Amino acid sequence: MQKDLEILKKHFGEKFAHLCRTMFPQILDVEGLLSKIILEHIAPSKTLVDDLENIQNLDNFKNYIYNFVDVEKDRIQEASNKTPEQILDEAGYTLYKCETEEEIQAFKKYYAPTTNDHYSEALCTFNGGRLNHRYVFWIVKKNVDEIKRENFKSPQREDEYSTSVLSIQFDKGTRNRVEIISRYNHNVNNPNSTYNNNLDNIAPRLTQAFEQTYGFNVLGSDKSPLTLPNFVLASDGKYYKFNVEKNGQYYCENNVIIKENGNVVTTLLDTSQYLVFDTFVLDKKLEKRSDSMNTPRPKLFAYDDSLQQSKKFVDIIGRIDKVNVVSEKDEQGKKTGNQIISILNENGFTITIKIDKHNRMIEYCNPEIVDVPDAFLQMNKYLKKVS
Repeated sequence: MQKDLEILKKHFGEKFAHLCRTMFPQILDVEGLLSKIILEHIAPSKTLVDDLENIQNLDNFKNYIYNFVDVEKDRIQEASNKTPEQILDEAGYTLYKCETEEEIQAFKKYYAPTTNDHYSEALCTFNGGRLNHRYVFWIVKKNVDEIKRENFKSPQREDEYSTSVLSIQFDKGTRNRVEIISRYNHNVNNPNSTYNNNLDNIAPRLTQAFEQTYGFNVLGSDKSPLTLPNFVLASDGKYYKFNVEKNGQYYCENNVIIKENGNVVTTLLDTSQYLVFDTFVLDKKLEKRSDSMNTPRPKLFAYDDSLQQSKKFVDIIGRIDKVNVVSEKDEQGKKTGNQIISILNENGFTITIKIDKHNRMIEYCNPEIVDVPDAFLQMNKYLKKVS
């Protein structure tokens, strides 16, 4: 037991280890089992315990872990021979499977363009190439023409308009990770995880129906998905705590980025060199300066070149001469969990960025800037102070 708890403490924090001692006493009787199960299915996160504060999340997490041990053999799911088409028909939807790019584009008519009130709803899927790595389906409510955007003044991810047209996409490969994409796209938080990417939240036994009818392996051995807020399942079978989702890519804790196809980016994992925050990557490595203009400098860049607002933010900072990253401390000298990034640019100005324990930008100070472009930092949802 003690060895397991020490391992969990190292990767998830002391408070989480104490929680596991209370929740999983039977599993802890088998040395090495609990830490193996958790590390195989959940990426290390010192903030996971914060997400388990309410009873609903605790129950979901407990059920998820118990799926991997022979503790509840009597929980046998009732078999169903219905197809996804039949189940969705009973739920008021029509199911479409797209085999060609032309079939995908036919659904663009359901997604509103940019207006003064909201961003464009059009999905990244319409940019093309999605069928190279995904199976693409759409479900459309039979009364879709009666459900009007203007009737929903405060968009919610699972409201009637959002869920009247949903794109359901499965990764190709041995494990078919699923994404359920809201009609609102980026007008709501995490639109690529509508219904927490759990098909059974659309209609009971829908996951099983897709597996039986199309041969998908949606959940692997896990028949009860983890549905914690801001956790996403990657193609390696692990759930990751993410901070930001843009264009189908997830920016997670510990410098992890999960690409649109579910693959985990491993080139940025060296925390001594890289720091991923919001949609940005800070390359801190700086070799000794010389007179040569080719001397490597620290570099701040937007990981996704298509995010124009992020690129504008980087352009305003300009070329960087020096970077310093320190942990913030309170008046008693105790670490707050925040980090302070000090950037000296080539014009001699120091730009200060504060990020919280989730690596989300919460403060920005730039004494050089005179005016900013339209929609400056509009994608940032956590900024508390700008100077």
